[in-house]
Amino acid sequence: MVRLLLFLVALLLSLLPVKIAAIIVHARRAGFFWCFIATLVAGMFHIVAMSIPGPGIVLSVLLAGAAYSVILRASYASGLVITVLQFIIAVGLSFLVTALFGFPGLIQKPFPIVL
Repeated sequence: MVRLLLFLVALLLSLLPVKIAAIIVHARRAGFFWCFIATLVAGMFHIVAMSIPGPGIVLSVLLAGAAYSVILRASYASGLVITVLQFIIAVGLSFLVTALFGFPGLIQKPFPIVL
């Protein structure tokens, strides 16, 4: 039961930034199902593009923008905006969850400086 709950929370934290970004750019398809499909396809594009050394990061962002624009029925520029907003919102949510619940192993004591 706990694993199912953790899975649902992780799924929600993964889809919520895409859904919020799709609503902000007025995508025609902004439902959770379409955001889920778009996130899966964009993730596959990320994996393929990041395996290319050099321009992999730029190619990854461009392909993710294409995936979001086609699946969520938005323009390509809106797809790129969804990609950037998704990243910004996901980082913000990560900081918020960490600040609210905290993780004991996240902050470690610094090493003592021996002179």
